[in-house]
Amino acid sequence: RYAMSETNRRREIQRDYNLEHGITPQSVQKGVRDITERLKSADTMVAEDRPSYVTPADELPKDELLQIIKDLEKQMKRAATELEFEVAAGLRDQVVDLRKVLAGRG
Repeated sequence: RYAMSETNRRREIQRDYNLEHGITPQSVQKGVRDITERLKSADTMVAEDRPSYVTPADELPKDELLQIIKDLEKQMKRAATELEFEVAAGLRDQVVDLRKVLAGRG
């Protein structure tokens, strides 16, 4: 109750200030950024840096594939802890793709 009454008290003060100074409150206008486009562009940059001798995931031994998934999950958690959510999302997508390859082997 106290928090609500304090909020209402502050709103009244703000409303009175706005009326006194001729201010009309407006919503914040921000452009929407498409995270998927940013991830795709980041992935493209990474893909350009990859050497051409990389072994496709479906040709890797199962134990190596499991180790790569484990390492990517660690990197993903570290990125999320450091609030680098776009990086974490990209790593998550890689883990999902590798798990699909692993599941496809039966």
